[in-house]
Amino acid sequence: MKLSVCVPTLKCYDLLDNFIHSCEKSTIVPDQYVIVDNGFNYVPRAYSEKIKIIIPENNTPWCVSKCWNYFMKNIEGIKILANDDIWFHPYTLSKIVEDVTTRSEDWFSLQKPDGTMLGFSCVIIKDSTYKEVGEFDETFYPAYYEDCDYLYRMNLLNKKEHHIICDFEHKHSATFKSFNQEEQNRHHTTFTKNQNYYKAKWGDLSPNERYRTPFNK
Repeated sequence: MKLSVCVPTLKCYDLLDNFIHSCEKSTIVPDQYVIVDNGFNYVPRAYSEKIKIIIPENNTPWCVSKCWNYFMKNIEGIKILANDDIWFHPYTLSKIVEDVTTRSEDWFSLQKPDGTMLGFSCVIIKDSTYKEVGEFDETFYPAYYEDCDYLYRMNLLNKKEHHIICDFEHKHSATFKSFNQEEQNRHHTTFTKNQNYYKAKWGDLSPNERYRTPFNK
């Protein structure tokens, strides 16, 4: 089965290159890397023959939800939806492939042996699950709360998660930490907008959602 690593990126291209390098040093290597370049400036440092770069149209960056929807609808096989600020140990990908291809759960996340979890910074969602739950909500722009929304929707449908026990590294919130003051101010505005939209859609923030249908309709 084809193995693809799918990453939306904005500006942390050095971390993205490090992540791809870690995948290429794995005991199992991906067949391809599909990158949505929301910064419009990504030039791969290596492995360019395996990297497919998607450039959003009209010089308008895609939200994370739109990137994930593109990956889920256009890429076949196992799709690892990942942030650009993580990197894998040599056996991480082998463990991911083993669990995803042998277990019956609906979606998969990564967990270190010490209990540290990656959440939606790296997930694998089965095609059957995506088809039933539906698309990621692209109203969450450009990012934040789209993962909470999808998790809640999966929970409403009793979709089962499996934690893949493996080793990885994570440079938390690398994109946000790279923002200048103007970008941070803009982020605060959009974060608050997304938060308010989530509360309107589900009645409250996680884990206190009150609605079982969007906007209680």
